[in-house]
Amino acid sequence: MPAFDSELERKYTNLPIIAALLVTNIALGILTRAAPQLNIFGIGFPITMTVGFLMLFIIIPYLALPLQKILEFGIQLAALR
Repeated sequence: MPAFDSELERKYTNLPIIAALLVTNIALGILTRAAPQLNIFGIGFPITMTVGFLMLFIIIPYLALPLQKILEFGIQLAALR
């Protein structure tokens, strides 16, 4: 029993997170070129982590049904043993 109905559904669920992190990294690259005295390692990692967690919190409600399917399938498999 798959958690997602199709492969496209799985990819489209992750696409907003990937796109947001890509835009964040591009913006940090432009910022590094504009102000080279900024330490990109000092500010880039916390910004990237913050954006990633914010996007994860936005996506979590859409993952409730697939996670429920996975849990039910696991319980069914455990009951067979």
